[in-house]
Formats: sequence, C-alpha cells, structure tokens
Amino acid sequence: VEFPLWLTVFTIQRQKSFTLCSLFGLKQNTRHKYKTKGSEATTCSDKFTSVSDSTADIFQSVPGQSCSANHSNRKSVILREGSGKVISINKSRRIKHVDGIKIITGSRDCTTLDLSNLSLNGLSPDIGSLTELVELFLYENKLVSLPSQICKLRKLQKLWLQENCLLSLPVELGLCTKLIHLDLRHNRLEGPLPAAITRLLSLTQLFLTYNKLNDISGIGRLTKLQTLVVKSNNLQGRISDCIGQLTDLKTLDLSKNRLTEIPDEISGCKHLIRFLVDYNHILQIPTSLGELTELQILGIK
Repeated sequence: VEFPLWLTVFTIQRQKSFTLCSLFGLKQNTRHKYKTKGSEATTCSDKFTSVSDSTADIFQSVPGQSCSANHSNRKSVILREGSGKVISINKSRRIKHVDGIKIITGSRDCTTLDLSNLSLNGLSPDIGSLTELVELFLYENKLVSLPSQICKLRKLQKLWLQENCLLSLPVELGLCTKLIHLDLRHNRLEGPLPAAITRLLSLTQLFLTYNKLNDISGIGRLTKLQTLVVKSNNLQGRISDCIGQLTDLKTLDLSKNRLTEIPDEISGCKHLIRFLVDYNHILQIPTSLGELTELQILGIK
C-alpha cells in the first residue's frame, strides 16, 4: 500500500503536548503522545497560529518510522479544529520545505492562510473547504496548477500567486467573483489572457509581470480595474482597443514588450495617472493622450 506523504497529524494541547497519529508506516488507530520543551508551535491570544521547525524533533521520536536526516525539511501540515482565523506557515517560521498541506474540518473558519515560500509542488483539493477565506498567500512555491476546488472560495478577495511555475489557471477560478487583488507575477502563463481572469469582474488590481502573454484583448471586461501591470510579456503590435473600456484605471504598465502603437481609445482611461510603455517600439504618440487630464507619469523610451 502506498501512503500519502502526510507524515503526522498534530494538534496543540493545553499543556504543550502533541498528539500524533502517523499516516506513514503506522496504523491509523495507533497514537503516541509526546511532551515537547520550548515548543515554538503556539496558539496566540489574537487567534494567530503558526507552526515552526521545532516539529522536526518530533519526527525523530515516532517509533516504527524510518526517518532520514532530511525529514526535518520534509513535513506535512494538517490544519485542525481551533487553528484560528489567521494561519501562517511560511519561511518566517523556519520551515524549509513542506511536502503537502491537508485541510480538514475544523479549520473552516480561517479567513487568512499564508503558505508562502514552502516549495509546494501542488495544492490539495481540500483548500475548497476553507469557504471563509478572504486572503490566500501562495507566493514563492513551485505550483504548476491550481485545483478546480478553488472555485469554492467564494469570499476570497486577495490571492497572491507570484513566483510559481503556473502554466495555466483553472476556469473555475473565475467563480471567485469577489476577488479584487490577483498577483501572478513571475509565472509561465502563455498565449492569450486566461479566460478565468476575464470573469473576475470585481478585480481592481492585476499583476502579470514576467509571463509570456501575447494577447490581453479580454481585459476590457474588467471595468473596475485600477492597476494593470503586464510588464515583460510577449505583447506585440498595437495595444488592444479594449483598453479604453477601463475607465477606472489609474496605473497601466505595459513596458518591456514589443508594442508598436497606442490606440486612440486610450483616451477612455479618464483617470489614468501612470502610463508606462517604455522599452517597446512605439514610434508615434497619439494626440488622444492629451485628453488624459489626470496623467502625471508617462514613460516612453
């Protein structure tokens, strides 16, 4: 039988003891309790829960395990009842690597989850059970895709996915209609703007720097956008006319592409303050730019 890489289930007890039920090499009904001294896994009065690298010592104590030296950097974290409203499991807690995150009943009241910088290769479908999530930090991992169950996060407002290896986005992400902030910088998105993004009609901030997008013509649907950054992609030729539909736009950064022309429709961005198209191949500035009375910064090189 091949077991998943959930090495331990642990909960924090009142007397600073851990209850462990190993899912790797032990029967499910086998339990062991261990006291830990100076444990850095704490539950604070402000409902902030963190898990630190001190859990490495526990792995060495589980009987029947074949623990190699690198197990201190290979952990599985299971969020359990009482985890709190805000959960952070990231580099600030000195965890270098996590093989998996499993979410079970009891942590569903969580509104903020920070799983940044954990070298995660994938995200469990269980993420969909955190229906109260408002903020989700997944940046600086190794994610190639997202589970379709992310669509269940209907209250999600801010999603940080920068510095991963995302090749695409699930269409289901478009059902997170309350999303206002989406950061996808430094990923591997190619081709046209993902369809999921064009359905996020509440977005006010969208960051797509350092991808390989060559078409953002679907962006016109996102009429609430205030910040749009598509720097260092593969955009070519004329900027899409639909850019003029973004009437609330304040910052537009399309620098470091291969654009050649600014459309007259840019005049529709009445509230534009920063417009950056430097390091492109723009040969002519349209007179319609003169209609942008709030424009303060114009970058063209």
